[in-house]
Amino acid sequence: MTKIDIFSGFLGAGKTTLIKKLIKEAYAGEKVVLIENEFGEIGIDGGFLQDAGINITEMNSGCICCSLVGDFSKALQKVSAEYHPELIIIETSGLVKL
Repeated sequence: MTKIDIFSGFLGAGKTTLIKKLIKEAYAGEKVVLIENEFGEIGIDGGFLQDAGINITEMNSGCICCSLVGDFSKALQKVSAEYHPELIIIETSGLVKL
């Protein structure tokens, strides 16, 4: 069974910084996939995590909690089938309200 961790918070709260630290320390050695939800058309945070040694899927131009629900479900299925991760990290947009 794949574990899922969800990170949410306001824009600039430090979600990406925390995830980067956890990947280096707490998740070291685990097969990790990050699903990055960017509200805008261009993803920024994924670039900061490229060198972390994990697979990153960006979902842009909407929110996984409302407008991208169908796409989000497909993204989860795709990363599970392609990468067989031990852990999926979901970083929500800084605009989302869980």
